[in-house]
Amino acid sequence: MTRLLLPVVVFAAAVFAQLPSPSVALGHGQGTEIFRERQGRYELVVAIQPARPVLGSVHFTITPLDAETSTVVSDARVTVVANDEADQPTYQAQAVNSPEWPQFYDANFTMESEGAWTLAIEVASPSMGEATFVVPFEVGPPAIGASAAGMIVWLVVIGVLAGGTILVWRSSRRAHSRA
Repeated sequence: MTRLLLPVVVFAAAVFAQLPSPSVALGHGQGTEIFRERQGRYELVVAIQPARPVLGSVHFTITPLDAETSTVVSDARVTVVANDEADQPTYQAQAVNSPEWPQFYDANFTMESEGAWTLAIEVASPSMGEATFVVPFEVGPPAIGASAAGMIVWLVVIGVLAGGTILVWRSSRRAHSRA
């Protein structure tokens, strides 16, 4: 038994070693740019994930730059307010960066209604002052909803599993009764 176990453990370790490292934040720089504008001393870049936001989690990556030098403003305080279609503030978050990724300020919202939204992004830095940007974006319906086809596939899978279980059980009973 132990001779069979060793190759299985080695194979499992080799497969596990090939898995991607969880330490990399996939939001950083991976979004789709939806906004770039200069205002005062700032240039602001906003990216979003998913590219076409739908109900549920939406990730924003905000990069404040010095408009003159295009260098990252890593000491900024970035406040993000999401306003719904009626221009009512619905969500608010402090976008944060990390020492490892000082150029990316991240904020997440769980969008609960579709429609035309705007972000009011306030950027403030001791060395550069303040600026407020208005970023429009659209939230669509969920990409995948319940459908008849999905229900049919689910029922077929359950039927195959139940049928396989019954087949094994019956085969086992027949073999046991012959013995």
